[in-house]
Amino acid sequence: MASQRFPRLGVRIAVALASAAFAPDSALAKSRKPGHDQQVRELAAENAQLRQQLAEMRRERDLLKAANPQNAQAAAEAAVPKTGGNPFSVKDLDKPYNIAKAEPGQASGSAQEPSKDKKEMACGAQMMKSGEMACGAKMMKKGEMRCGANMIADMPAMEPGSQMQMNPVLAGTDFYHIHPKGMWMFNTSYMHVNQNGLASGSANVPLTQVLPDHLGTPNSKPPYNYMMAPTYMTMDMFMFMPMVGITDRLTVMAMVNYMSMEMGMKMGMGNAKPKDWVDMAPMTTSGFYDSELDAVYAITKEIFGTLGLSIPTGSITRKVEMMGVTYRAPYDMQLGSGTFAIKPSLSYHHVTDDALWMWGGQATFTGQIKDNSYGYTRGNNFKTTVFLQRAFGAATGFLQMTFNDTGKIRGYDPNIAIINRSMLDGGASTPDADPHNYGGQRLDALMGLAYEKGPFSFGVSGGVPVYQYLNGLQLKTTWILNSAFQAMF
Repeated sequence: MASQRFPRLGVRIAVALASAAFAPDSALAKSRKPGHDQQVRELAAENAQLRQQLAEMRRERDLLKAANPQNAQAAAEAAVPKTGGNPFSVKDLDKPYNIAKAEPGQASGSAQEPSKDKKEMACGAQMMKSGEMACGAKMMKKGEMRCGANMIADMPAMEPGSQMQMNPVLAGTDFYHIHPKGMWMFNTSYMHVNQNGLASGSANVPLTQVLPDHLGTPNSKPPYNYMMAPTYMTMDMFMFMPMVGITDRLTVMAMVNYMSMEMGMKMGMGNAKPKDWVDMAPMTTSGFYDSELDAVYAITKEIFGTLGLSIPTGSITRKVEMMGVTYRAPYDMQLGSGTFAIKPSLSYHHVTDDALWMWGGQATFTGQIKDNSYGYTRGNNFKTTVFLQRAFGAATGFLQMTFNDTGKIRGYDPNIAIINRSMLDGGASTPDADPHNYGGQRLDALMGLAYEKGPFSFGVSGGVPVYQYLNGLQLKTTWILNSAFQAMF
């Protein structure tokens, strides 16, 4: 046993040293057995190694006391065995510090293993289960969660690669993650979407095929026959999202959004030529968009399930003025959907063992529950996102691909349909007043950079569509910009 072995080691070393001190060289040489010198050197090296291990463990204990005085004593007692004043009795700690319980007949100085029923591991231990950080020598940065009660064996509070998992840009748009119990995160983000030029399907449509209007029935040939047509549109959205860990596996969050939109228009009358088309004053609307509540559950360490509820807090009755007449704004200028929507999603991420790479993806479905009070429902949406991240110290670079498939609007709002009457009947026809000109498929490619400093992080990303197929005549998306800032407490 360790406690029996080391006293014998000390006696043997003492005898050897005493003999070397008092015996003459010739007598000493005669008294030595073959290999005696080599054995003494090995024992001395072994003792030096044991002393170094003990010194390292004491340094870990001191670091724990400085970081978390409340848990330091219990953690140190769980990690360091009672040595009875003999530094060599830590010999058995060459292996993970949670060593086996003493069997009958072992010396009382042997270390005891913490109960296997406990899922939490002592923070003073140098080694934890695979994928979790040691809380001793590898102390977390200021602002990161401590390892105490919030750490369970398979769901670490903060682990290597956490800056990629908590990427502020992804956290505010696509990628959901969890937080340890009691941990708060506040994310505020900004998104800009720019649209320019008309398209139908995957083909561009010049304004010469849309204007001028012939004062007749909308959508008659050739080929579209609108009085007005949009030329560009910008959408700016500001989002505020608090998140909190309810348990180590369950996190809840809420999203509040404010949106501002502007659309440029051109008008053609009669048989006017393009040079005679009139630039109309841009249509603008702004206000709160629909809000969202989400619950995220960690199915495993790498797979998360999310159930969200979209709440119709955005207005669907905004008005605009065209040709001196006030109309209810077209569907794309309204701020919300007017109805509740269910939003389930499934997310996956994987961090490499060296915590330098992370990849994953998410699939989300947004389904409108019923028609709104004005007789229509926005199209359901299916969205998939994949991403690849690379850590460079506190910075993270990432690539992202997002595919959206959105259905057409079902039903119509009679107050918006008025716009597409003929001019003689009080209308001012435009493509975005037709519910059939909505939805389609779009694949976006984005790249970005995020930076973490303690509990704060900032990120920005930008990209362009690499493919889009539009239902009917619509403005096409040209570029996208996202930025986000977040703090964790």
